[in-house]
Amino acid sequence: ESFTGGRSQLHNVPVKPVVAALEQSGFSADEFSAVRQFAELSRYFEDDKLESLRPGMEWLVKKRPMDESLAVCHGDFHPANIMVESGKITGVIDWPGAALAAPEHDIGTTVVLIKVAAAAVYPEARPMLEYVSSTYLESYRSLASLDMEKVDYHTARRCFRAFTRASASLVPGIRPDLLPRAGYPWSKQSAMAPPRPSSCVSPALSCRCLLKPVCSFIRRVRSNRPRITPG
Repeated sequence: ESFTGGRSQLHNVPVKPVVAALEQSGFSADEFSAVRQFAELSRYFEDDKLESLRPGMEWLVKKRPMDESLAVCHGDFHPANIMVESGKITGVIDWPGAALAAPEHDIGTTVVLIKVAAAAVYPEARPMLEYVSSTYLESYRSLASLDMEKVDYHTARRCFRAFTRASASLVPGIRPDLLPRAGYPWSKQSAMAPPRPSSCVSPALSCRCLLKPVCSFIRRVRSNRPRITPG
């Protein structure tokens, strides 16, 4: 409940004050738009090094929803990025993927993090993660409306983005600015930044941090469901 409730509350934050705060801080709201993120993905196809993936990009362009309402989107919303105390959310960290986009943009990302990212580290948990994803969507839809076609689109978009960026890191001669972590609008971070120290949290540990609250979430959902006993 805290997980989906926190997401719903974030999406209900008025956008205009956020835009005003960005501009007062010297940032253009356009830098945080879904259009800008789409343009960033398009850069990977300015030459032919990833030509085999171009049909996927063309599909995204053709199917892209054009009538989306704007909300404040985190871009990487999962349990490991949520600070909780006494069962209540006290903060959300890790905002480099933030965007002013449709709620479905954010929801699609979380679906990928649950069904794809976590499952890649723990393939034996895939059936459970499929259940977590569907329960998460069901819980969110009990709080706010969702266009499931748009959720499916943004799930595909996020998967394609991850696959494209990973592929770029394996292609000889790819432009340095196209390598993963090519930079966000508020930082000087670049693809050529020094490697992370070994003390950084590993992907496996990060997924374990994600799965622990996810399992707690499943237990709460199951305990709140009415039990059907034989007549």
